[in-house]
Amino acid sequence: MSITKIAKDLGVHPSTVSRALSGKPGVSEDLRNKIIQYAEKIGYYPDARASSLRKKGKTGTLGIIIPDIGNPFFATVIKAIEDVLYSHNYNFFLCVSDEDPEKEIFHLKSLISHRVDGIIAAPTLDNKTKNFYSKLYSSKKTIVFFDRFFPTLDIPSIVTNNEQGIKKLINHIYKMGHKTLGIISLSPESITGKIRLETALNYAKKLKITVQPEWIQGFDSTEESGYLSMKKILKQKRRPSVVLILNDLTSLGALRAISELKANVPEEISLVAFDDTYWNQIFNPPITCVKQDPKEMGILAAKNLINILNKKNVLKKQILLDTKLIIRQSVKKLI
Repeated sequence: MSITKIAKDLGVHPSTVSRALSGKPGVSEDLRNKIIQYAEKIGYYPDARASSLRKKGKTGTLGIIIPDIGNPFFATVIKAIEDVLYSHNYNFFLCVSDEDPEKEIFHLKSLISHRVDGIIAAPTLDNKTKNFYSKLYSSKKTIVFFDRFFPTLDIPSIVTNNEQGIKKLINHIYKMGHKTLGIISLSPESITGKIRLETALNYAKKLKITVQPEWIQGFDSTEESGYLSMKKILKQKRRPSVVLILNDLTSLGALRAISELKANVPEEISLVAFDDTYWNQIFNPPITCVKQDPKEMGILAAKNLINILNKKNVLKKQILLDTKLIIRQSVKKLI
């Protein structure tokens, strides 16, 4: 289908069809409507990207990069971003990195080749991706990070106040009388994991809560890591009275291990988790946690990027979102 075919079929000049479809003057309303209706009938739609580039040098398309499409947290963020972008007439390409730096760089190169106006990313925290984002940002490509960030890069980011969330959980178990703590951590390369783990260790030390080295388990942010880590903790001769799990998917794996080994929560082992997902709510007993706000994170990431593109007021370089402590029945009271 082409403008030339429409012009031939309707007996008008191609330039008339072009003006009608692009909304330019010089075409009567009756003829414009006739051309539009015929174009729709035969399934012809103008190249929006080319049209946008001619009008304002932009494509009206953005790139979004996430590490895991199966994680409910990222699904909620993407939905919030999509709502904002749709209201501002933006399309987007969604890319999944699978926490693989090479794959993420491949996607970034593809997005650049498609001339996206900007990129919203939860980056894989690796030196290769860090260097690539640094080059893109230096070349004036508009980028906004969410959930994760590189501390040495001056790129706007919207992240959860991880320190605040961890302290809320540690305070709660302290008030319940717990003096020994196990931790199921995340990838050692994860800035989010590092912040949560370091905060937990430092704050536990301040409150004189013991954390033995063998009680710290975990190797990445997956369900499998949570499953294997919880099994290791539960099979130790001396185990902590409470375990802190540092993200949602590891929580799911940990709960699977608890069910498999028939450990009684909270009588035998107490649990607290960072993130709140439906499995925390339906597990018996429901799990005490701190809740992030992925919807607000997505909204702010999208709005910030659009504001930068439109040269409007930009939000702070880094926005920290508050967490909310949700107390359920997974922590035994020891005092």
